[in-house]
Amino acid sequence: TYRLGDLLPRLREEVGRPLRVLDLGGHIGCFSAMVHAVDPEAEIHTYEMHPLNVALLRRNVGAFAAVTQACITPWPAQDFIIADAFPYGESGGAFIVYPECFDERTSYTPTPYEGETRTLDEITEQIGYVDLVKMDIEAQEGPILETTTHFDRFGHVVGEMHRATELVPILDALPHQDVDVTHIDGTEFGYFTICNRQKPLT
Repeated sequence: TYRLGDLLPRLREEVGRPLRVLDLGGHIGCFSAMVHAVDPEAEIHTYEMHPLNVALLRRNVGAFAAVTQACITPWPAQDFIIADAFPYGESGGAFIVYPECFDERTSYTPTPYEGETRTLDEITEQIGYVDLVKMDIEAQEGPILETTTHFDRFGHVVGEMHRATELVPILDALPHQDVDVTHIDGTEFGYFTICNRQKPLT
């Protein structure tokens, strides 16, 4: 839940207007639905790459969120494949890799990715300042944060941590950010929150 029970009402009161929220890795819409429940007037932009998830995402939150099928990457458009964690068709998680990096010894099923790709900078250039960014993009959180050049375009970030040993040094090196990390004991997983100390209230 990324501690949203406390964060969302506080953010809504702080900005004094409906929130603008960016949901990266929207899956089937749980996060976007939670935001809408707290702030029914929130402007929600949800991005998801997996075609099985997108169909459910549009059904679940399409009435109040702008849903875009696109892969969020640290780099401009590239030729990727989806390494799908659910080879039998269930809606689930997946991540992107370069074709030459796919390990055929894994249980993941490779599928060419034919959809759009977006960087965080490209999205914020289009929609403007974002009060809250949520990231659940299967270990791409670190590279995306590391390559983002416009931290002045968002106020808070919450995300799932997939590889703590890789992500935590990136979080610690971010300029002008207050970072809080919660580890799941004995694993590389957890959650993180970022508060931009230089955020404009626009």
